[in-house]
Amino acid sequence: MKLYYHLILILSISLFSCGVKTIEQKVETVTVSISQSTIDLEKSVLNFSESVLNEKLRVIVHDRVPSNYWDIQMLFEADDFNSDHFNSYTSYSNVQSFDKPVDWNYDGVLLFATTYKDVQSAKHAFQVLKSMTKVRISELEGFAGLLVEQVQIFERIRKSGGLLTQKGKYVFYLLESCGAPPVGESWNDYENLFLSFITKTNEEIEIINADCEKDVFLVQKLKANP
Repeated sequence: MKLYYHLILILSISLFSCGVKTIEQKVETVTVSISQSTIDLEKSVLNFSESVLNEKLRVIVHDRVPSNYWDIQMLFEADDFNSDHFNSYTSYSNVQSFDKPVDWNYDGVLLFATTYKDVQSAKHAFQVLKSMTKVRISELEGFAGLLVEQVQIFERIRKSGGLLTQKGKYVFYLLESCGAPPVGESWNDYENLFLSFITKTNEEIEIINADCEKDVFLVQKLKANP
């Protein structure tokens, strides 16, 4: 009888061990899958930038500076500098004309990309951006602080044009101007090119979009044309 119980005990332990190994393997698979997804999106953005600038492309990672009121970083702040949702942002630019995003001089910059700590943080930041498109600087007379600075950035985008969108744990700002696009026949073609790099076939993505001197933002969902 004792031998029987010993055999049952050994068999139970063996089965439990196999179960643990199976679970561990599944966890590892999921982790690899998430990591690969992140790498693919970063690579897609890099591929887009390389397709536009070729050997002139310069990629710079900028550290997030607390209470920074002089930089494009302000655009990506969702909680008045109190959040730790992101630590840095990346600029994709022309090496000949861009060194540091200061004084609102973004000549030669194609794209800003901010990496948030997770997808929910990026979605929250994008919701804040959408809400700011409805605010005009004239409504904030007498006020000071981050919101005022952010709305001023949006006033500039209203004049020059630009596209903002969120994908995964990233928020992107594709810069535009009142001149000709860097590639393609129109800014619509250029926007479509960018979206085609970061989305799958027939995937719908929400964007904030402004055209030169139209003085209006459109929040809409689009699919990139093949």
